[in-house]
Order: sequence, then C-alpha cells, then structure tokens
Amino acid sequence: VQLDEDDLDEEDLAVLREVKKRGYYHGRPPSESTAPPCKLEEVPNAPCGGRRIEFDEFQRKWDKFDNDAFLSKASVSKKAVATPAATASKPAR
Repeated sequence: VQLDEDDLDEEDLAVLREVKKRGYYHGRPPSESTAPPCKLEEVPNAPCGGRRIEFDEFQRKWDKFDNDAFLSKASVSKKAVATPAATASKPAR
C-alpha cells in the first residue's frame, strides 16, 4: 500500500518521518539486557497418581461444587427469593 504524500502538509510529513524512524510503537521502552534463566538442576517432586484435590488447595475449593449434598445445602429455593416481578402489584384493568 502506497500513501499519496502530495496532499500532506509539513506536520503530517514530520509524523510520517518519525514513524518511519521509530517503528509502529512509539512509547516502547528501550530494551535492557537481562540474565538468562537459571537451569533447574533438581526437578521438584510432582505428586504421582491420586486426585488433584489431594495436593491442590485451589482445586479443593472448587471440587465441592461437584458434590450434590453441598449444592443442595448451598442453593436457595425459588420461594425464598422474592423477585421484583413477583412482588410488584399488577396494574388494574
């Protein structure tokens, strides 16, 4: 795609020169060299077998929602929830 630069003013041309010089992302911070990642000499022991719930606290938190007894205790019946539509008075005809 070629841009027709004939109808651009000096300010637009200056912006194009800056974009050409810097690239597409103007606010990019300068690159800094960092140390390479360390090689793991010893691999941490990962649990073998069993269920994830046995070693993962986060999974244990969510697995209780697979338990029907928990869900029935935690759920609220429709009768206990008063919806605005159900409690609003109907207009007279």
